[in-house]
Amino acid sequence: MPSPLTETRTLPELVELVLAEGRDVDLTGAELLVGWENAVIRTADGWIYRFPRLGPESYRRELVILDRLAGTLPVRTPEIAWTGRRAEFAAYRTIVGATADAESLRTAPEEVRLRTAQSLAAFLAAMHSRFEPAERTELGIDRFDPRAMAAELEEALPSLPAAARAGLRTVLDAFRETGLARPEPDPVTLHGDFHFGNLVLDQPTGVVTGVWDFSCVAAGNPSLDLRYLLRDPADLGDLIARCYAEVTGRELDVLRARLAGDLEELTDALTEQRPIGPVLRSALSQL
Repeated sequence: MPSPLTETRTLPELVELVLAEGRDVDLTGAELLVGWENAVIRTADGWIYRFPRLGPESYRRELVILDRLAGTLPVRTPEIAWTGRRAEFAAYRTIVGATADAESLRTAPEEVRLRTAQSLAAFLAAMHSRFEPAERTELGIDRFDPRAMAAELEEALPSLPAAARAGLRTVLDAFRETGLARPEPDPVTLHGDFHFGNLVLDQPTGVVTGVWDFSCVAAGNPSLDLRYLLRDPADLGDLIARCYAEVTGRELDVLRARLAGDLEELTDALTEQRPIGPVLRSALSQL
């Protein structure tokens, strides 16, 4: 998966691709945002032009997934207005809402935190129930297997300093003691990139009203959709797990999710050639 640091296309280059479509667009004041899966032009007049970074197959799959999800979830999702003909990108209106105020959520009264957690859990429950196994196969939705990240870290062990090797072995041992180290017998449909940067609320400490970025949809243990939210200072993981169990009858394993997030953060650090020490210390502090 390409790191955002490897993006070589510039805002003017991507603007040219949009303009080449010959549509009536206003790109005045547009800005470029780059993530692991997509590069996005966000315009002042409320449009998103989303360019895939994982290749055409992933891009086309997301378009089909968005079409099939339309109207089936308890939140707004991107409604594709048009797609590029000369270059592959999708255009849709920005989903308007409030950005979560993580610090305010962390210190908010219990009823406020519970309301937000209930809305997050309701989205996850609905998302997880979409697409039966046969439809996931048809759509090319692969399994998300944390064991691949563990194998990558095992391979990197000999090249790490002694102190880092010892800490990483502790994390990997903890991983092996969870159900993550075994194939998931009853996978659900994961959003795959669920965090406060990919959603909006009705107010900064409110309920979820819109979610985007379905490029990482996968099949796996439902706990895995918590792995990014657990890094957020809002610290709603346990509440979301409780609300999810009330809705679905299925438990979310917060420790399992945290370990998966730690493995991913560690592999990302190696990919970007960042020191893994700070990430490792954070992971060890949670064990």
